[in-house]
Amino acid sequence: MRGLVRINIREIARLCNVSVATVSRAVNNPELVQAETRQRILRTMQETNYVSSRRSTSAGGAAASRMLLFVFDAEDYVFYEPAFSGFSSVLQACDDTILYAPISTDPLYRSAQLESLSRQRYAGIVWALRDYHEAEIAWFTRSHTPIVLARKYDRAPSVYPRCYSDFSEATFRLTSHLLSLGRRKIALLVEQVSFQFAASYCGGWRRAFFEQDLPFDERWILNTPNTVEGGYQQAWSLLQGPDAPDALCCASNEMAFGALRAARDLGVPVPEQIAIVGFTDSPVAMLSEPELTTIRQPIQQLGSIAAHMLLDLIDSPADADRQPQEVVLQPQLCIRKSCGAKLDGSGEQ
Repeated sequence: MRGLVRINIREIARLCNVSVATVSRAVNNPELVQAETRQRILRTMQETNYVSSRRSTSAGGAAASRMLLFVFDAEDYVFYEPAFSGFSSVLQACDDTILYAPISTDPLYRSAQLESLSRQRYAGIVWALRDYHEAEIAWFTRSHTPIVLARKYDRAPSVYPRCYSDFSEATFRLTSHLLSLGRRKIALLVEQVSFQFAASYCGGWRRAFFEQDLPFDERWILNTPNTVEGGYQQAWSLLQGPDAPDALCCASNEMAFGALRAARDLGVPVPEQIAIVGFTDSPVAMLSEPELTTIRQPIQQLGSIAAHMLLDLIDSPADADRQPQEVVLQPQLCIRKSCGAKLDGSGEQ
């Protein structure tokens, strides 16, 4: 009887002339791989007596469950719920334990949470905190645990693979659309509690004006609480001012719902006098009056891709020194009545 051939997933990929990600999907998400390709991969695994490294073995010979960690800010729980679904769907066949860890914004409690989490041993980590702080991630890099970044971080070193939704592109598409409709004074409502999000969000807005060679004023960027009430109060003040904007670009749907209510209470017609758009689509956006133009983020896809990237790191640690992969997911503009575009009968285009 032949002994087990200790080759890794990278070697299986080379023998089958496919990527490591394809091998990973063939095992864990076979519906995503063409039948012929999957059969070739499985046949190669059988012929080489491949033993997956995904599950470690206990002293008694039984498979031991691994622990995977998904770290995010507690205030982003609703935003990341679809990502959890995508992440779990990829990992369900692995029988791994997944710990979803919402981290507090309170500095003292936050530090205590991260320190406590770092005492546990993890097979891999998805890092999705709003801002990148070397002191925070250092709690986990000391043990050389594989880490995938699930946000865009301008200040993060390039050693990490990363997958993220492009917030800057999202705001660029929203602003460009409003400019194409003749709006020129587009106020940007954003809660500036995250350096990275504010930089990306405002950067896309500036780029839209630059590319169309149109003037803008940095004073149109307004720090606004990310709540319905925050949007209401900001819009109420703006719409009664002497130099009211002709469009509000809100950094959340909640903020936009508040702005719509303020316009209604003041008798300001939307979209005839002012356009209002939100961010991160949801079914509720189609229930507002008028229906809210917004951005659909590929968050479930983000979770799935981050899971595949993390498994590739775990299964092929020898390849960790290669150029880290970067996957940028593009948002979708959902055009509805609140922006003033002429729509077909479906209410979207």
